[in-house]
Amino acid sequence: MQIRCKNCGFGIPLESYESNCTSCGEPLRKIEQAELDSIERRKTTGELRIPIYPNDSILLKIGKHIYNIVTLVFIGIISFFLWIFAAGPG
Repeated sequence: MQIRCKNCGFGIPLESYESNCTSCGEPLRKIEQAELDSIERRKTTGELRIPIYPNDSILLKIGKHIYNIVTLVFIGIISFFLWIFAAGPG
């Protein structure tokens, strides 16, 4: 069984599977490259939201949605208390 490169069409045996094509050097799985780029971007920008991909399992999607909602609610509660603190008495 072989995996074909989407860029050049070169076949790579499954036993010697690598993340990049041995012929042209392009990544064989674009989603892995997209995830790596997303992780790097999140590290540099401080983005809090977790990206949800279409090929994630349903439980993983639900978990990511819950995490994103909890993060948003937490930020909202903290913002409310900071606003009350900044407004001060009277």
